[in-house]
Parts: sequence; structure tokens; C-alpha cells
Amino acid sequence: MLYKNREKFESIGRFVGKKMSGVPVTPNQWTLISFLLSILSAYFIIMGRFAEASAVFALAALSDMVDGSVARYRNSAVPKGAFYDTVVDRYVEFIVIVSLMASGLPPFFIGANLWITALLFGSIMTTFVRAAAMRELGIEVKGGLVERGERMILLFLGILSASFNVMYLVYFIALLAVLTNVSALQRISASVKRSG
Repeated sequence: MLYKNREKFESIGRFVGKKMSGVPVTPNQWTLISFLLSILSAYFIIMGRFAEASAVFALAALSDMVDGSVARYRNSAVPKGAFYDTVVDRYVEFIVIVSLMASGLPPFFIGANLWITALLFGSIMTTFVRAAAMRELGIEVKGGLVERGERMILLFLGILSASFNVMYLVYFIALLAVLTNVSALQRISASVKRSG
């Protein structure tokens, strides 16, 4: 749903791009930094150090925003860079979500790892349906209850909340598991309707 406020975020992106363009780091290097920070965040999650994990995760998200903003500000945005960024985004999300499985979270009606698996599947399917609709139907489908931006915000809040009570993180995971799969179903439905 954040895509509906794209203009607002583009102005923030321009501001960030302007401020960070003076730093001698290329957009692809910012993408790599985001990837490396996600690994560090995953380490902290596995160790149960959720305050540190959320702080590093926030830095990874900031680095992810900076790469595209700097590329656009420097007029150096190219399809290969966008492809690289998109692929790394999927790795970042996967690494952080999978690390939750190793953190020994308590159950909530069902085992936490089942919720995490459902979240991972919903996240993958939301992205996959968009790619499949474009490739097979020639339709660009967006939207749904939670896209990547919303998933990352809710995941960050969940990890942060675990520093107060680990059960809060499990609630966030369960919520995201439901919302991501609903989002995938919304995109499937929209694709079928638009294809005639």
C-alpha cells in the first residue's frame, strides 16, 4: 500500500539522494552494505539480541533506500543496478526471516517455525505472482495488503518489540504470515480478473 504514496516517498528519496551523494560509495556498494548488515542483523536475531538486531536491521533498510536514491540523484541509475538491488532485497528478506527459525521462538497456537514458514512462503508468493503476471499475462500487478515496504516495517517493529517481550515478535510474525498470503491471493485474483 505504500506504493499509493509513492510521490511522498520520492521526495524523501530525493532528499536522501542529495545528502548521501557526497559520500564516496557507489549505489551498488550501498546495496552490498545492506546485504552485509542483514547478515549481522540475522546473527543478532539468532543470538536473541533483539535490540541490536533491530538497530542493524534499520541500518540495512536505510542502506537499501540510499542505493536507489543516490543512483537517481547522480543520474547513474541503470537497469543492471536496479536488477542487482531487487535481487539483493529478496536475499535480505530471506536471511532475516530464516534467522528467526534459529532463535527458538515460543509457539502461538502452532509452532513459531510454522508461522515463519508461512510468512516466508507468503513473502515469496507476493513477489512471484507479480513476476508471473508480467511474464505469462503481460500484466503489471501491484498492491495487496502488504508489499515489501510494509513487510519490512512490520518485521522491524516485531524484532524491536522482542527486546521487551519475545512473544510480541511471535504475534508480529503470525500477523505477517496471514497478511503476506492474503496479499499474494489479492494479486492472483487481480491478475486473473485483468487477464479476462
